[in-house]
Amino acid sequence: MSKHPLLVRDVLKRKHFESAKLIAGQHGLDRQVLWTHILEIKDFETLINGGELILTTGVGLQLERETQIAYLQNLIRNEAAGLCIEIGDYFDHVPVELIAMANAHHFPIIIFEEIVRFIDITQDLHTYIINQHQQALTQLDTLSKTFMELSLMPNGILKILQVLHQDTNAPFLFVSEDTKSFYYPMEAKKYLRVMEEHCQQLDLQEPLHLLSLGKDHFVIIPVNGLGQVWGYLCMHSELPKQSDYTLLNLERATMSIAHILMRNRMLQERQQSREDEFILALIQGQPVDIQYYQSYLPIESRNLFYRVVVFNLHDEANTVPEEEWQEIQLQNAMYVRSILKKLGFFPTVSVRQHEIIILAFFIAADYMKDNRDAFDQAISQIVARKAAQFFEQLTLSCGISNVYQTIESVHLAIRKPNQPSKCSIIN
Repeated sequence: MSKHPLLVRDVLKRKHFESAKLIAGQHGLDRQVLWTHILEIKDFETLINGGELILTTGVGLQLERETQIAYLQNLIRNEAAGLCIEIGDYFDHVPVELIAMANAHHFPIIIFEEIVRFIDITQDLHTYIINQHQQALTQLDTLSKTFMELSLMPNGILKILQVLHQDTNAPFLFVSEDTKSFYYPMEAKKYLRVMEEHCQQLDLQEPLHLLSLGKDHFVIIPVNGLGQVWGYLCMHSELPKQSDYTLLNLERATMSIAHILMRNRMLQERQQSREDEFILALIQGQPVDIQYYQSYLPIESRNLFYRVVVFNLHDEANTVPEEEWQEIQLQNAMYVRSILKKLGFFPTVSVRQHEIIILAFFIAADYMKDNRDAFDQAISQIVARKAAQFFEQLTLSCGISNVYQTIESVHLAIRKPNQPSKCSIIN
């Protein structure tokens, strides 16, 4: 791993390659060299991992042409970086068949026409690779601290994109359905619509997605929180594959962006504490000033309906200290709200120590208003929560009310649940 990977073209510029000649694989000079290996035998499949620059005197190539071809095919199949051959007593020329095969696979073949000390080459390249690796680790550590510092500052996401751009000289974007999208530098804006449209179609469970659109290549990494994808960090590149250093750097950036999003959502939840007052008044049948609480309700519509969903927490909830419940309540409220929004609902949520009450508003045609499929899907997702649990085992009972339209009917919905069901969450 290094910030600036060692490529075959870089190797050719080093001191011990001053007299070397590239005779094949001109288009493979951007292959990354991860290590060097002296290889003098023909059966080596278990001896290389990929990325090695192979050094040989040709002892293993003193064989019939078919064996020479098989030797080169094995190197190519095992993704070696290139082949360096010392021309001399053991091997006096490279057959045209091998040159043609190497050119077809963009596999560099380098020859030395005078005696070279392989030990000097390996020592030089290994020292360079190890030093680059150490520098990369130091740089990653520095950038991680920078990202965490920026995550505490105003407009932190944009500032993180700026640092990423400074480190890689590549355009970066952060796209999300729930929050504002960001991009840096200004030229990156031209990729915004493409990334937004593509990310809307993604259902990423894996931590990395690569996308190629003609000559444009993108690395897309999901930003996760509370077991859900909150957005995507996108990097534009002219290369289809990125170095391990770059990918690790992006991973650290996504963690800091996730911290920003988590903090913002928790602040929003704290600011919405009046939702508890509102829902409590409704379920007790008390008169409420709808205008005062209007910010928690969707705009009135003839086709706007709602159901009340109640989760009752049993037994284990009593074992959690009271002081820990504020953070638990906030995170549960964020999680429930996020799932319902993604399924097209307009939720108003109240979370208390032993229950979660949700007014789940939705828009539907009259003949579809009683359809409960989306509610069952939401409950399944909430119960199957993959985020870190606060209990080793949490037992819930879930209830869904009938469909109502007037807000004054909430107290009736609470008293007349529609087919409650048992469910459990197991950590």
